[in-house]
Amino acid sequence: MDIEALEKLNELKEKGVITPEEFENKKAEILNAAANPQSDKSLWSYFLECMTTKYCKFNGRARRREFWGFILFYSLISIFLGFIIGFFGGLHGKDIVSAAGKLQAIISLVFLSPLMGLYVRRFNDISLYVNSCASKLVNKVEVIGKTFIFLSCIMAIHTYLFYISISILLIALFIPFIAFGIMIAFKKSDLVENKYGSVPEGVK
Repeated sequence: MDIEALEKLNELKEKGVITPEEFENKKAEILNAAANPQSDKSLWSYFLECMTTKYCKFNGRARRREFWGFILFYSLISIFLGFIIGFFGGLHGKDIVSAAGKLQAIISLVFLSPLMGLYVRRFNDISLYVNSCASKLVNKVEVIGKTFIFLSCIMAIHTYLFYISISILLIALFIPFIAFGIMIAFKKSDLVENKYGSVPEGVK
C-alpha cells in the first residue's frame, strides 16, 4: 500500500485542495491498485508512444516514468549516432562526417516535436505554469547579464579577472537550468486531476 500517497491525499483534503468526496474516491483507487497490482508500461513502450501516438501532443500530462523512458532512449540514440559519425569519419574523412552530420540534423528535427511535447506535458503534470516561470527566469537572466556587463567593464583591464567573471556568469546561468531540469525529472505527479487533465495511468 502506498502510505505516502495516502498521507499526501490527507494533507490535500485538510488544506481544502480536494473535497472529502474526491479524497474518498482517490483513496479507493489507491487501495484498489494496491490490492490488484498491474504490470506497468516499460520505458521502451513510453518511448514508442511518444514517437507515435503522442508525436505532436502538447496537451495532457506525462508522468516521470514516461519522461525518463523517452529521455533514456533519445540519449542512447544520440550517443550511438555520435559514435558512428566519429568512427566512419576517422576512416573515410570529411565527406562522411559532413553527410553523417546532415543525417544527424534531420534525426534531431524528427525528435524535436515529441521532445517539446513531452516537456509541456511534464510541466502540466506537476502544475508548472510555464509562462510565469519563464518570465521570472528571463528577469533573473537579464539582471545577471547587466551585472556581468558592469563587472566586465571594471575588469577588462585585467584579462585574468575578466575570464573569472565569464566563468562566474556561466555558473550563475547554468545552475538554475540544472536545478530546473532536476525538478522536472524527479518531481512527483500531482495526485489529483488538475486543469491539464486527469492523473496519468500508473501514478498512485
